[in-house]
Amino acid sequence: MASIITLAFLKDTAPLNKTNFDGISRNGEVELKGLDPSESWQYRTSLTGPWLTGVGKRFILGEGVYATGSLQVRRILADNQPSTEVFTNSSQMTVDTTPPVAVTLSLSQDAGISASDFITNNGVVIVSGLEDGAVWEYAIGVGRYIAGTGTSFTLAAGTYAAGTIKVRQYDVAGNVQTTTSINEEITVDKTAPKGLAINTMAGDNVINALEVSSVITGTNEAGASVSLSIGGTVRAAAVTGGTWSYTLTPADITAMGQGAETLSVTQTDKAGNTSAAVTRNITVDTSAPTGGTMALA
Repeated sequence: MASIITLAFLKDTAPLNKTNFDGISRNGEVELKGLDPSESWQYRTSLTGPWLTGVGKRFILGEGVYATGSLQVRRILADNQPSTEVFTNSSQMTVDTTPPVAVTLSLSQDAGISASDFITNNGVVIVSGLEDGAVWEYAIGVGRYIAGTGTSFTLAAGTYAAGTIKVRQYDVAGNVQTTTSINEEITVDKTAPKGLAINTMAGDNVINALEVSSVITGTNEAGASVSLSIGGTVRAAAVTGGTWSYTLTPADITAMGQGAETLSVTQTDKAGNTSAAVTRNITVDTSAPTGGTMALA
């Protein structure tokens, strides 16, 4: 009695050049188990298609989905007549040779002064466009590829040249996309800016009636923005290189009131890091002196 013939992918390919048994492969070669190499046989790839002469113990499927039972194999008997016993695939088989669409990469947050300068304190890179069931990996520079999880990965602090951050995805059949890279230099900076100071104000840190339009000045890290808190209201200072300035207005004097006041200033660098506040104690004394009295002797 002739043995049973079973049909299976010669190599049921999977992501990362591995194999599995999910019936989805980029390699359409089908192997017949239980068939003696000396036997003659025929096969067809649909229930109504023509019977083709088989060679060896394998045949090749084109790209497509083959439903359970649609692949058929039969022996040719000694009298050159086909056997009435037909063997079929016991489960659906899919041949997929199309690489997945390339993923897209973006910073989770391009923080800081500009939202498009690729300088940030947030190193999370978002991976979009992953296919269902896909496996992906990323590499930085000439380093090895690292298995990705979820839909993101995180860059450590540092500067990354254009094209050195790379990602690729594999579909369930094991096809791999053309590598995607970020074609911009990226800087991840998590260090708070330095060099912030408030200079002595009005020469003696006292604002009198003639100094209500005084200019407050100080130093900062080059490229940073500076925010000044006056009487509980935050004002944006003008920045030139490593120095900043702000000209007081009547509204500022009103907000501070008379007497002791504390100025507070912070700076935010290009990456979005904000420094600790620097303060300076001043006195506001813009009221006219109270007139004295004179008594005649």
